[in-house]
Amino acid sequence: MPYDDDSATKIPTQLSDFSIDLDQWKILKPLSEASSEAVKKLDIILTSETLSAAIFDIGEL
Repeated sequence: MPYDDDSATKIPTQLSDFSIDLDQWKILKPLSEASSEAVKKLDIILTSETLSAAIFDIGEL
């Protein structure tokens, strides 16, 4: 593939424009699952922090 290929610099605008093969997915799947777990944990932490702040704020009223 040449370096100045136009398709390499074209930014995909739709999800269907992205394409990976099976070998790439074998590498990306564990990363996807690990990041998903991290995002879930972060969501739990931020939700509890937000609830704690809201309860503390209501308690000051």
